Amino acid sequence: MFKVRTNCRACGNTDLKQVFSFDRPMPLANSFRLPTEDQDGHVPLTVLFCPKCTLSQLRETVDPAVLYHNYPYVTSRSETMRLHFESLWSAVGEECYGESVIEIGSNDGHFLSFARDHGAEHVCGVDPAENLTSAAIRSGITTINGLFDTYNANIINGVIPKPDVIIARHVFAHVDDWNGFVKNLDVLASKETLIVIEVPYVLDMLEKIELDQLYHEHLSYVSIASIRALLEHSPFHIHKTLFFTIHGGAMVVMLRRNDSIRQPCIIPYEKITAQMWEDFRNYANTSIHALKLKVDDLVANDKTVCGFGASAKSTVWMAACGFTREHIQFICDCTPNKIGRLSPGTDVPILPESAMMERKQDYAVLFIPNFRDEVIANNKSYLDDGGKFIIPGKTLEIV
Repeated sequence: MFKVRTNCRACGNTDLKQVFSFDRPMPLANSFRLPTEDQDGHVPLTVLFCPKCTLSQLRETVDPAVLYHNYPYVTSRSETMRLHFESLWSAVGEECYGESVIEIGSNDGHFLSFARDHGAEHVCGVDPAENLTSAAIRSGITTINGLFDTYNANIINGVIPKPDVIIARHVFAHVDDWNGFVKNLDVLASKETLIVIEVPYVLDMLEKIELDQLYHEHLSYVSIASIRALLEHSPFHIHKTLFFTIHGGAMVVMLRRNDSIRQPCIIPYEKITAQMWEDFRNYANTSIHALKLKVDDLVANDKTVCGFGASAKSTVWMAACGFTREHIQFICDCTPNKIGRLSPGTDVPILPESAMMERKQDYAVLFIPNFRDEVIANNKSYLDDGGKFIIPGKTLEIV
């Protein structure tokens, strides 16, 4: 089900330091199963740090066939995500026309649909999840079902040869073989192709104590320095970096070929240290304890508690706190293919968002803090009726 990696996937260093682990094996964060289906099981989650290039990565690498065969995560249709798409597409437009776009890890094709609606004439995606590629194809987006390997890179090259843009949104951190990924980019990219890689930014995660970023799909916690190390002997270089607030803090790294006529920007390189991970670990343990203590106290005082947002983040918090249905009665969500399933590793059901009001929950743990403002604005009636949101994190907040 998983293998162990002890060498740095960016620079190859084998002298890695263990800097974080949960005190128990963790469920696969997106394994939302029907009550009649078996769960995928639990896997240890251990973070190793490379002092040479500052990449942090998981020691345990779960088989992608287990993780992605039938994947429940669907790109958000929220206003927050729409505004992010606009910002990201505008940044791309400052670099090139973007008439032809390839997306790696294209999910259900939502971003490619956005790109097509905003000027891209030719789009193509690749994604390993059969359910998501089928949905993309139904919506008119050419999509190849499979991993971004050499075989599929050559197929894509036949669909859109030498595209203007290759984009990989929140998928690069899911990739085990970084050198293979770069070689496959080399198959697709022309001299002036813009490569756009968006990842959760490790510095944001460490500073904000975003422990809910730690799950098995996120194999790597990426720094600028680690990508620089990866590209040292490749045909590519970092052209520009941008930073966004989406998903708790994201970094966009734009790559170009070394022989591109476009001049790279001056890129500052941050300093990530093992001490930062030690501080993160201490704060994370405090955050877990604070949420567990609060929910235990509410339940002991006959208050009802649900969760809001059935996400990978919710799985992390539920497992780290050891919550069951005795603590969290249900988690509400708007994703149709999650309704009626169970939170991974628990007996807690996923119900429609309306259940929070219908079942008069006193408190709701907000498991999608990255959409905090939008969730609070959209649930004013719940708050006006006396309900409260518990927002876990570096400090526990109740609104």
